[in-house]
Amino acid sequence: MKKCPQCGNDYPLNSNRCNHCGYSSENITNSYSYGNNEKKKSNTGTIVLIVVLCLFFGPLIFGVIAMIFLVFSFNSIENIQKPDISSCYYVCNEYDYVERDDTCQCSNGDVYDKEGNKINDNFYDSSKIHLAPLDIKEWQQDILLDEPVVTVLCESTDYLCESYIPVIYDSALKNGYKLYIFDVDQLSSEDRSYLINKDVLTKFNNYYPYTFVIKSTKLEKSRSGIMYDSSLKLFLESSGVIEESY
Repeated sequence: MKKCPQCGNDYPLNSNRCNHCGYSSENITNSYSYGNNEKKKSNTGTIVLIVVLCLFFGPLIFGVIAMIFLVFSFNSIENIQKPDISSCYYVCNEYDYVERDDTCQCSNGDVYDKEGNKINDNFYDSSKIHLAPLDIKEWQQDILLDEPVVTVLCESTDYLCESYIPVIYDSALKNGYKLYIFDVDQLSSEDRSYLINKDVLTKFNNYYPYTFVIKSTKLEKSRSGIMYDSSLKLFLESSGVIEESY
């Protein structure tokens, strides 16, 4: 026997209906099934709504987060890599420099104060440098003296010369030696023949740039091609233009 939930009387176990009040246990099953179906429909609708919202707003939210991350990363890198503006490192644009009192003397010859204001264009003496003179008269006088004269022969159309001239020009500024840079295309044939004297420049092979050192009309050393900081320094030391440093 089982008890009727509606009237409280007992009725047979194999019966789905109460003999006293007519209550049917099928109502419970149907009601339960109906409730489950309603819940399933409600859950399905919620899931569909969430998927639609994610598809619509997801890329927008991801884009905003990515932009915030990129801006933060950029600002962090900039803050790490940017030197203090008051330092000579930043003022001289990362060139080598000498810091003296309240000035920054950059290796390219410019002088600035600590705030980056240029004081003058060049603190080196450039009077000993002759860039592309149109004749060799002054050079002929200088090679008679007991002082080494560095001479560079170039062609105006040679890209190697374009790379080399700033290097040796800067070296002459810093070390104070006499330097002549001739563009052989601008010289007269007579001057060009005098410069490229096969009896003196025995190793000259028409390859530019060509650098040689003459002292008291005597050839000290010569070399073809480009020389950069270390190789140029060694060349100048070995030819007596600058003192050896250890």
